[in-house]
Amino acid sequence: LATIKMTRIIIIFLFLISCQSDMTDNAFQTVTVETADAADNPSPDSLYFILQSEEKYNKGGNLVSKIEYYDNGKPEHQYTFEYNDNGLIEKETFKDNYGKGSLTIKEFKYNSHDSLIFRVITENDFSVKDSLIRHQDGRLQTQKTFIKGDSLVQFKILKYNKSNLLTVEKRFNKDSLLLDSTGYIYDNKGHLSEEVIFRRHEFDVEDYHNYHTYDSVGNPIISKWYLDNDSTYTKIDREFYPSGVLKKVESSGVGYKKSNKIVRKFDDKGNLTNHKIIDSDSVKNWTYEYNYDSNNKWILKKSYFQDELKLVTKRTFNWRKTVANST
Repeated sequence: LATIKMTRIIIIFLFLISCQSDMTDNAFQTVTVETADAADNPSPDSLYFILQSEEKYNKGGNLVSKIEYYDNGKPEHQYTFEYNDNGLIEKETFKDNYGKGSLTIKEFKYNSHDSLIFRVITENDFSVKDSLIRHQDGRLQTQKTFIKGDSLVQFKILKYNKSNLLTVEKRFNKDSLLLDSTGYIYDNKGHLSEEVIFRRHEFDVEDYHNYHTYDSVGNPIISKWYLDNDSTYTKIDREFYPSGVLKKVESSGVGYKKSNKIVRKFDDKGNLTNHKIIDSDSVKNWTYEYNYDSNNKWILKKSYFQDELKLVTKRTFNWRKTVANST
């Protein structure tokens, strides 16, 4: 049995808006997310919304804090972020308030070219450190991972071709046993056409390929993932607007007895407008619809099961306005 796991990632774009008044730049300061159960009350005007999360941003548009709430209004997860003078993240703190609670701290260091060279993750009393060695042009060459101070547990080696394209990425344990590797093959236009992947697990290994096909202008229109033979794999079909903006993505399992089909549609600005998940028997389906404001920020999301509205999510932006200095 195979199921396609979908990771829904919501990316918040930071931007500047030009105005024709005495206000110059607008950048949002806080974003709140609220949800309402619409199963028994589908009227948007009478829904009862519960605060789910709140995000705060600094003057540079960087996320500085985020709080995710339980339905009773108490904080569940709390995040804080600190940045250096170049706007690069230096420290991330995560507090989980479930049960006895836990605290995770991530710290980052960069070289003079703003490339990451050191990272440490500390959870309560346990820490993991990553040391990253780079070429002069910033390309990652070697990554070493340590625990308990300076005890090496694994390392990664990367190689490139004459065009500076990544060709091999291998990860080893402390005894130099290969844990996983990915080989990258490109066509004559520099497009990634094939990935050769090896993964070692505790009791078995995976060995498969990913293939990518492009149209005449370089858009990746077809991908085949997890292909270890010609009978079973995951197929990704993509459509694009004439401008090159992604229009539609459809993923499905080929040759599996059971697998979900996922269809995502975008408007001509690249905004996700419709996201549907259909089970292998085409009996059950979830559909998500998005509405956007004039700044291309999604502000309303409707979740349907079997074409019946079940959940409504709304985002509210509170804007900070900067007044232009008069001369």
